[in-house]
Amino acid sequence: MKSTIGERIRILRAIKSLSQENMANELDISVASYSNIERDVTDLTVSRLLKIAKILGIKASDILEMETTNVIAESDQKGYKSAVQLENSIDDLKIQMMKMAAELETLKGIKSPRKQKRK
Repeated sequence: MKSTIGERIRILRAIKSLSQENMANELDISVASYSNIERDVTDLTVSRLLKIAKILGIKASDILEMETTNVIAESDQKGYKSAVQLENSIDDLKIQMMKMAAELETLKGIKSPRKQKRK
């Protein structure tokens, strides 16, 4: 099955551990505009495709010709998996931190017992 250009760009971006914000900044466009590229909402111009390829460190023809499975296989598959795992780990850590912050707020309301003086 042939993947879309946007899907290939998204996978290559993830392999390179770049965020959509990184890509948008490099292309001097909004994150929403860049997201539209990856979702194939916006048709790419040749000049934009060339810029994206340069940022990703590949040839534009590679983006146009590759199948998604080949993109992953020919790129650092472990790096892609690591990027996804890292993103999931960060999300898990954020949730844990929010829970800990809530627990701390609860504990602030509880006064610790004072040590009694020994006689």
